[in-house]
Amino acid sequence: MTDFEIWRKEYLGLLTTKTADFNGDGRVDLADFEVWRKGYFMPQTTTAPEPTTPPGQPTATPAPTATPKPSATVAPTATSAPAATATPTITPTVECKTGADCPARNKCCSNKCVDPSTDLDNCGDCAKKCGVNQQCVNAACVSPTATPTLTKTPTPTVTPTPNEPTDIPYGTPTKPPTPTRTPTPYVGYVCAYDTKNGYHCDKTSINPEYSTEAACKAGCIGARPE
Repeated sequence: MTDFEIWRKEYLGLLTTKTADFNGDGRVDLADFEVWRKGYFMPQTTTAPEPTTPPGQPTATPAPTATPKPSATVAPTATSAPAATATPTITPTVECKTGADCPARNKCCSNKCVDPSTDLDNCGDCAKKCGVNQQCVNAACVSPTATPTLTKTPTPTVTPTPNEPTDIPYGTPTKPPTPTRTPTPYVGYVCAYDTKNGYHCDKTSINPEYSTEAACKAGCIGARPE
């Protein structure tokens, strides 16, 4: 049996020996398991007694130990290094009756000590299994998320309108200019006099006296003698 099997059976009372009392306190408990787990327990070796020299006899000098010659080393063939992979930590299964029998941060589920922060079958609590392709992270079942693919949106091309003023932004509608209306001058008649024609009516747009030629003749020529 291995050291662990001996400790387990002595801890559960299946054996009455105390071979697994690694810390030497006279009992087999979880403290001995921690000593075994950390590798502090070392098997004892039997040392042969040193020979004694009778009185008056010279001390025998031990013969030198022959040092074996190193064997020829064959140079390894260069190969491509494999991709580094994470080596999972294997924790020995510890049987338990209550949570007090388990190490720190462990729970007793189905008579076995488990770490609920990483155990897929007891994630967060006993008998809480994670789904397919899920991982137990910090006592919670999580699914790996896919990295979204970013799609670049093309920039729209703006075509300027022909004959569009440069100070107006593209796409702004322009209003045609309002044509300037030249007012029609008012044309009327004025009573005029000269020595050649005497009184007569002249057409004018500046301060006309009469709106029609007939009214001008009636008021100008008819009212004044020649």
